[in-house]
Parts: sequence; structure tokens; C-alpha cells
Amino acid sequence: MDPLHAITLATVRSALRQLAADRTPGDSPLCQLAIVRQSLRRSGYRPTAEACAFELGRLVAEIVEAELARLRRRATRRVAGPPGDERALLRADFAADHHELEAWSALYHVYLRPDLGVDLSALAACIDDRHRRTLQRRLRHGVESLTARLRALEHDALSAARHARVRAHLPAPEATRLFGVDGMVSRVANGLIDGGARRIVALGGPGGIGKSAVARAVAERCLLSGVFDAVAWADAASLGPRGVVEAVQGPSAGHGTPRPAPYAGALAVLAADGKRVAERSVPGPPDPGAGGRLVVVDGVDDAALARAAVAAAHAADGATQVLLTGRVGWWRLTGVRVVQVPPLPPGPALELLRHVAAERGLESLALAGTEGLAPLVAATAGHPVAIQAAVGELCAADPATVAEAFAAASGVAAELCERLWADTWDRAGPDARSTVREILAGRLAEVGVDGIRHAVDAGLLIPCGGAGGARFRSPPWLRRFVARRDRERNREAVGGSSAWDASGTAGG
Repeated sequence: MDPLHAITLATVRSALRQLAADRTPGDSPLCQLAIVRQSLRRSGYRPTAEACAFELGRLVAEIVEAELARLRRRATRRVAGPPGDERALLRADFAADHHELEAWSALYHVYLRPDLGVDLSALAACIDDRHRRTLQRRLRHGVESLTARLRALEHDALSAARHARVRAHLPAPEATRLFGVDGMVSRVANGLIDGGARRIVALGGPGGIGKSAVARAVAERCLLSGVFDAVAWADAASLGPRGVVEAVQGPSAGHGTPRPAPYAGALAVLAADGKRVAERSVPGPPDPGAGGRLVVVDGVDDAALARAAVAAAHAADGATQVLLTGRVGWWRLTGVRVVQVPPLPPGPALELLRHVAAERGLESLALAGTEGLAPLVAATAGHPVAIQAAVGELCAADPATVAEAFAAASGVAAELCERLWADTWDRAGPDARSTVREILAGRLAEVGVDGIRHAVDAGLLIPCGGAGGARFRSPPWLRRFVARRDRERNREAVGGSSAWDASGTAGG
């Protein structure tokens, strides 16, 4: 049974009656609540049946006593009775003209203080200015209030348990904090949670820009929303097109049998094992959910994989939402909502630089003035990986020197250029590479429509609107990468070490 569904007026009243009669709730279904088990684990006890029954009684008493004490402090017309005289305290509670206080006081004295022998008849005799039915209503209201409080606490406990499972089974975060992407995470997560016609979202951008980090934050927020019963994460780098299809549609895709409904509250983790994708459930109490399934396919850096993933997403059932990340251009794929992960603006970029510097013990840099760090922030072009690499260089050089080296893409920055763009550039076709070179050189008249399409599909150009959608921009660090490749080509051509074709790849 769903733990939240077990918390009803009837089960709470039954547990209270058992507490009043035997000082233990016995085998009440409330003993299996997450709040009970979590409390026992925090105290270092095993959740045996006896321990759960004892802990439930203790928690109920703690909740009621705390609320009663709070209401007594807030009651302005209450006249305190003699300390230790519970019947006098009871009469003082009902003399305060405070319905909530009366309800919790009746609940406490009737059910949690059996030593006083206060049942409904004794309560009516003690509070002689109230009708018996009024006292019955107060007692019922107290039970209702306790039921609502238990449901709220259980909901929080289930959310905390779900959060822990998310953090344990999603890929480990590469950074302790994310900068400048909170709005993007919220927009993407809300779009997936709300559903709608566009069930496929693709995060685009160059390597190291933060696509995987954003996807992880989105997946975590989606699962915590309660809309999704399961979240699947697949690493596309080790999957072929067939593996991507299985990741999106489930392991039973294409076998003629329906995919079983996900275990309530489970987190499915898809891990590549050769050509097989394994799905495992995480044990734990089931959480309420709407039966939705979120699939994240990370690292779709190949056009064929992108097409396979989108086709599989269109063929998946209506309860499946798909989030894709990759360096390819997603704009020409039908039915995909493209979200380009941009470089960090100067403000968040400076925050990240200071944060990384503080983590590495460079306190003077973390506290340096904005004017002194602004050239370095500009030289990194807001790329998170470039910012981290720049901080690493500041151990041996001043910010101005590092900024100059990064702006010229020399030294460590040259290696960074290769790491960010070499795979994407080499994977793109000659037409796409030639088109990008012409655009970066300002020779727009030499550019053809097919070349632009190929460059966009390869992730080398980013559409940014304009009349007829004819405006494009280059991603961060691509211009420096191409300039560096051209310098190398010219040096090797002069030295005669090798020949280069027009696309910038080594020829025979």
C-alpha cells in the first residue's frame, strides 16, 4: 500500500485508541511509514515490528505535545493552570476560546494520557460549560489535524528518500555548484513536467559547455516533482543506434511485447553492457506518481545516433518524455524542442572563476577585484572548462598573462582548443568545414545553402534568427580552433611535411 494512502482518519483514530488502551499502536499500518523507519535509522535501531510500533507511538506523542505547547504559547486569553495539574491545564485550554488549542488538548488528554482516565464522559464532566457534541467535534478535529500533520511529514520523508535515490543513481556531479543555468534548468524541467505535444527536448552546445550537468539537474528536478515514476539515464557514447532505441523505448522495444509498467518510485538506470541495456529498480518505499517516464540520453555526438534517438522518441508511448544532449545540430530534426546551452555571461563566469579559485586554495585570486579579472573572464569566452583551465594556470602566472595566452589560444589554451573541438570538427564533412572557414573569414558570397545546412547539422554553426532564419553565429572557441588549425596547416605546408586539402584534414 502507498504509505500516504495508509494515513487516513480511520487508521489514525485506531492507532490512537490502541495507544490509549495498551500504550502501543500494535500492528497499525502506520508502523510502516517512512517517517517511522527513517527515525529508527537515525537512532541506529533496526526497523523491527516492535521497534516500529514503539517509534510510531513516540512520534505521535512528540507531534501532539509540540503542537500543544506551541498553541498554548500563542493563546492570548489562556490563563495558565497550576504546573503538574493536568486537569487544571485542560480546563485552562478550553477557557482560552481557541478552537485549535481545544482540539489538540482534547486529543492529548483523551488518547495520550491514559493515566488520567479522561475519556469523552470525563472530558464532558471536566469541561462542564461545553456540550458533549461540541467536545466530540473538538476531538474529531484534533484527530483530523494529526492526520494532516502525519501526511505532510510522510510526504516530506518520501521526497527526501526520492532525492537520496536520485543523487545515488544519477551520474555523479562534476561540479559542486552550477552557475548561470538555474533559469534554463527550470524552463527545461517545467516543459518536461508539463508534457504537451513536444515530448522531446535536446540540449545542444560544444563540448564542456555544461550539457550533461544541466541534464542531470533537470532529471533530478523532474523526479522530485512526483510526475515521473522512473528516470532512465543512458550514455550514448557506448551505444549504437539500436542501443539508443532500447534506451528510449525500454529493453522490450521491438520484441512485440508491451513494456511493463515501472515500479512505483523506482529509478531506472540504463547502463551500456556491449549491445545490451540493463534496467534495474532501486528498492525503497513506493512514491506517488503519475506513471510518467523520463529518459535522458547523454552524449549524442553523432548525427546517426541523433536521428535514431529522435525517431525512437516519436515511437515511444505518450507517458515517456525524452531529454537528449549532444554536440550535433538538432534544429532540422522534426518535433524536437532545441535548447542551446550558451556560454556563461560575464557575471556568472566571474562567480565560477572565484569559486574554482577558492576551491583550489587561491584565496587572493578569489578575493581579487572585478577589474583585474575582467580580461581573463573575457578571454575564456564564458566557457566553463576554459575558466577552470585558466584558474589552473594562475598558480604560476598573473591574470593578465594567462588572459593573453587564452586570447591567442597558445599553450594550455591550444590544448583546450583541440579538446573542445577536434572530434566535432573531424567528424564534420569537408563541405561543412569549408563553409565555416568562409563564414569566419567574412567571405559570405562563397557560402552555399547546402554547406550551411551541413555546418548546422554538425554543430559548427548556431542559428540565431534573422530574416528567413538566415543569421548564424559560431560557438565559443571555434574561431580560435580554426585559426590554430590554419596556422598549423600553413606551417606544415611551408615545411613540406604534409599536404592539406581544402577541408583542413591531412591528405595523403
